[in-house]
Amino acid sequence: MIKEKQIKILETHYKNCLAYWKLHGENEIVAMGYALNDVRRVRNNLFSLKREPIDAGIVQEVVDKYRKRLDEVIEKSHLGKLESEDDDHIRRCDHCSKPMKKGYYWGGEYYCSKKCLDVHYTQDEQDQNMFLLNEGEKLSDLSAEEKEARFDENDECYYTEWDSVYND
Repeated sequence: MIKEKQIKILETHYKNCLAYWKLHGENEIVAMGYALNDVRRVRNNLFSLKREPIDAGIVQEVVDKYRKRLDEVIEKSHLGKLESEDDDHIRRCDHCSKPMKKGYYWGGEYYCSKKCLDVHYTQDEQDQNMFLLNEGEKLSDLSAEEKEARFDENDECYYTEWDSVYND
């Protein structure tokens, strides 16, 4: 298989993996990292029934290309300043420390993705907090109108987007 074809296969795989991870709630940086890992694991042509091998050097070349893009995104998001004392004004995920422009505000804590939120709260706890459920009350007990009303009055647990990673 010629080099150009192998590169095209790997780049297509990266883009599809990136779209997959974003669709499943990951932020840009996490999705790019996961997609890179997916490409690193490729050993054979994904579209071949004969399992034609893909050259490891070409895999690395494509990984390096997208790693540079990931580094640029990280730098733009100020992640490179993690050790800086003057970054207290940057909104960060309380689980993974990534800067956030969107995600969950959860009782004074920030989570950049559903995955990070799930590490700290079970789905039942999330439902209880988001819909202000009383002891023993279940989400399925509420009508659609009750769910909407409770959700709207909750100012402690919700998903949102901000204009920048900086706290106001």
